[in-house]
Amino acid sequence: ALQDTVIKRGLRPLTPLALKMLAKACLNDDSTDSIASQLDAWCHEVQLVKDRLRILDSNNYDDEEDEKIATEVALELRQGLRLDTQLNARIQERARGQALKELKKTLETLEPQSEAEAIVLGDDKVKALLTTRALANKDDSVQCQKTLLSALKAVAETYSILRQRILEREDGQEEWALDATRMVAEGATCDDALHAIVKKHKFKAEQKAASDAIHALSELDKEKCPGIKPLLIAAVIRHHSSKNDTIKSKAGLLFGLLRRRKNDYWSDLADCVLKSWLRARQHLDLIGTPEEDCALLLESVASEEDMVTDPCGAAERAVECWQNDLRQKKELKAAAGSAVEAEARRLRISLNFTVSSELVDRVLREKPALHQITDSAVRVLKNYIDALERRKLSQAVWDTQANEHCELFVDGYAPYTMDDEVGLDYDALLQIFRFLGMTEGCTTAAAVCRRWRAVANDPTWRPRILVFAWGNSGRSGLNKDYQSPRLLPWSLCHAVVSLVCANYSTLALTDNGFVYHWGRYWNSATEIDVPKPKKIDELRDVISISVTPCGYRHTRLRTPGFSACAITSYGNLYTWGDNYQCANYGHLFHMDERCIERPKRVIFYDEILKFFRERNYRVIHATLGLRFIALNIELYPKKADDVNRLVIVHGQYHVEPPMLTRVRALDNLELRQLVGGSFHCCALSKTGELFTFGHPEGFDISNGNLLGTGRPARPRLGLNPLPQFDASRVNIANGDPITHVAASTYSTVALSIDSNAYCWGDSDGNALGDHVPTNDDENQDLFQQSHRGDTPLIVSGLRGIPAIHADVCYTNGAITTIDGRVFLWGGLMWEGGLASNRSDVGPTELKWHGIPPGYQASAISLGHEHGYLLLSST
Repeated sequence: ALQDTVIKRGLRPLTPLALKMLAKACLNDDSTDSIASQLDAWCHEVQLVKDRLRILDSNNYDDEEDEKIATEVALELRQGLRLDTQLNARIQERARGQALKELKKTLETLEPQSEAEAIVLGDDKVKALLTTRALANKDDSVQCQKTLLSALKAVAETYSILRQRILEREDGQEEWALDATRMVAEGATCDDALHAIVKKHKFKAEQKAASDAIHALSELDKEKCPGIKPLLIAAVIRHHSSKNDTIKSKAGLLFGLLRRRKNDYWSDLADCVLKSWLRARQHLDLIGTPEEDCALLLESVASEEDMVTDPCGAAERAVECWQNDLRQKKELKAAAGSAVEAEARRLRISLNFTVSSELVDRVLREKPALHQITDSAVRVLKNYIDALERRKLSQAVWDTQANEHCELFVDGYAPYTMDDEVGLDYDALLQIFRFLGMTEGCTTAAAVCRRWRAVANDPTWRPRILVFAWGNSGRSGLNKDYQSPRLLPWSLCHAVVSLVCANYSTLALTDNGFVYHWGRYWNSATEIDVPKPKKIDELRDVISISVTPCGYRHTRLRTPGFSACAITSYGNLYTWGDNYQCANYGHLFHMDERCIERPKRVIFYDEILKFFRERNYRVIHATLGLRFIALNIELYPKKADDVNRLVIVHGQYHVEPPMLTRVRALDNLELRQLVGGSFHCCALSKTGELFTFGHPEGFDISNGNLLGTGRPARPRLGLNPLPQFDASRVNIANGDPITHVAASTYSTVALSIDSNAYCWGDSDGNALGDHVPTNDDENQDLFQQSHRGDTPLIVSGLRGIPAIHADVCYTNGAITTIDGRVFLWGGLMWEGGLASNRSDVGPTELKWHGIPPGYQASAISLGHEHGYLLLSST
């Protein structure tokens, strides 16, 4: 209807954007003739803009161009932009275009003074660069022409010099000089341009030689080796992008040999090479390597001296060397991630996945040795924090530039200064955030206009860390039950570094070193609930916290309480909660107390001090099981021929007598994590190696080995296996380093450096993420034979999903991705849990409205009836 009205009135056709905007305006207009009224208003706006344009730029008059500019500016005015600002920009752009036309005309009419000038003037790209440079200083037209002529003369002289230097080379060609001149006109030096041009043309020549070498492929049966030609081309191209390499090595050699052989030997050799390649490809498929890496493997096979006499052996050795090199790189990356994580924990700062990955890359760019990674991470974190401090400028009015000054605003944060110009914006946004809250307020504001979208996406005024909770209101800290994550209002004013969940309780560590608690009280003799977060006054300067892992064994023992521990920045250990008696001491190192009502600092007794050999100590990691505590302790001053780091366990794993043990396999090993399940413990080294120790089955006889080391040995038929007091290495299928591990009563989940999730332990209720036979299934006997929970298995339903954090609780498990997607599994037996209300057997995505703009997920934590998702600002 709008188009028909425009045609009837004889007006200029509307642009698609103007047509769309006017159509929306008509739909919102309640008048009887909305089309005519909106079209009249539009024509009036365009005419006003055109009149203002002719006032500001009276020297230039072009009715068609003025109409086009007026239409564009009128559209921008409806989006909230300023009239004079947009018109001045258009006027400057038009003046620049006219000046550019004049300069081009000057070059077209110019008579060249030399052969070099004639060649340069014949190249359109060089002329465009010259005119752009002449306009860069914004001089008048006369001065621009002088600048242009002087630049032309300089470029012509440069062309002559480059041409002479290129022709002096044996392989030099005259046409190279013009390519090098273009690079000089763009700002490069003569030496750099010459080097780049020579390298470029040499590379082209090598590509042609490689194509000639690949011509031998026509003799092979294409049906037997599909895809080998593009792989070999990729190998040659990738190979010759490095320095000082020639075509007669690597991939070119492979088929050069074929061409030099006699015809009676040709077929046999081609079959050997083909079998070698197929064998190598089979190896790569087994380790999950991307297909393009086959090109690098082909280079390695071609470089083997005995490729002709033993092609299969050459391929196997090339694969093995390639795997070892890849594994070393992954271990170094895992070590860098561990060092960055440890330093961030010491400084009590929360890093989102993007920032953490960037810091790890910075550490790796310094190319440190393994023992130097910690120092490099400390230096990188210091530079990062210094950069953040420099960004803390005074907040301007709705300033979307990089500054991080925050001011408390309603129930969240927002830019706090204002003046008359933005008073309306400020008041409107105030009401949005007041009634919708920060999360929904950001989403709503971003949909209004470009200015408000900039406010919503501005990371400088929002809290650095947000916590989203769901589940039971008495456990989650929310005012009512929710089935999907909702913002925890308390987190708007408290920057949470980490959260740990007991069965029905939560402990939160904030960036100022305080610890808060809510949910069920830790004393098992009482059933007091703490519905809102409450600070634990005894704890200061804490850097890590841990609680008894979630698990249904607590309910069966009728002990709803839990144990907890905290480590300060000085390495002091505090413990409180249920204190199971171990001889004269409880497993929390406090005497004759069934429950430690308030946190108390641990003073180690003589039997433990004998491990330290009269040296000072500090606790690095601490974790709790159902009836044991495991500590990672560093001794100082360090001694070259002595133990400087050790892991000790106090308490009992199963029904063995309570005791104090030292895990000698972990002596002097730097740990990234120490994580306890109810009956077992996991130790993750900084290079990604995972070790486990404890009881392999627990009280209820798990149908999978909790330690993940294969079917447990039994003293004799019918007896339970014995606890394993020393640590054993857990082998992941691909051998990839592990970056995160979490454990519950009867299950464990680990994330590899490639973001794959692996589970092992008891499979009841789909606790391992994949369907396994139950007692009622026909295949139960077959399952008991395979005993699939004895070793780590990848969660097949999560393949291709880049998990960044994971947690397990009871028979429930969950992972989160960087964009806040949450996948749950398990919960289909026993006491159920957060994942119990699902129809699917495998991992299922939790449906919720998603994370607010400008945030990334960083961690997930599960309790029995509640869960949390931690978000960090980008």
